[in-house]
Amino acid sequence: MTTSQASRSVSTMPRLPSSMLRPQSPFVIDELTHFYPEDAMNGGGPSQAYTLAQPSFAYDPQDMTYFIRECMSEIIDPHVPDDYDEPFNRWIAYMLACMQPELSSIMLALSYYESMFSSERMRVHEVAAADSLLATALILAEKVLRDCPWSNAAWSEVTTIPRRTLRELEELWCEEVGWRVQPFSWQRQMDEWSEDWRAWLEEDVGMDM
Repeated sequence: MTTSQASRSVSTMPRLPSSMLRPQSPFVIDELTHFYPEDAMNGGGPSQAYTLAQPSFAYDPQDMTYFIRECMSEIIDPHVPDDYDEPFNRWIAYMLACMQPELSSIMLALSYYESMFSSERMRVHEVAAADSLLATALILAEKVLRDCPWSNAAWSEVTTIPRRTLRELEELWCEEVGWRVQPFSWQRQMDEWSEDWRAWLEEDVGMDM
């Protein structure tokens, strides 16, 4: 998929009913702290400066969305109400299409993300959610691996998650893992995710890897 194709595809995505998904039970709408993502979903997505500066995809964002949901379903699904399942998928695809994180960054982010859900300190934090934790994992992975990563402000515009939330969760996660965020500390997990990704493409997409 080209950048122009990605831009056209995300521009028609419906708005999310909420930016949702606090990883706590029961799920109560009144407890949500994220903004309604009207600005990011209205008018074709993020600022033109973001989309023009992006490299070409090394993956299809829709495929990657399905991969994330399928491989992490046991972790994510308990925190995503049935009514929000498809909107959440669209939110992930929209974020990937707009920000185009590198493939290696996604593998590192998934390693973070999986570990975040095993951390009670992260899960019960007042601004933690299935969406905000995923965005935080991607932001930090991009900062670690990418030469010129997007700022938190750019991610906030696309995800509609407040910058203060992203910054707070990023700092909390770094403290939680003792600032061991470099890829060599997560190499085993990254290798496993990469292998899962290749196997998933071969099985579900029929792509010869």
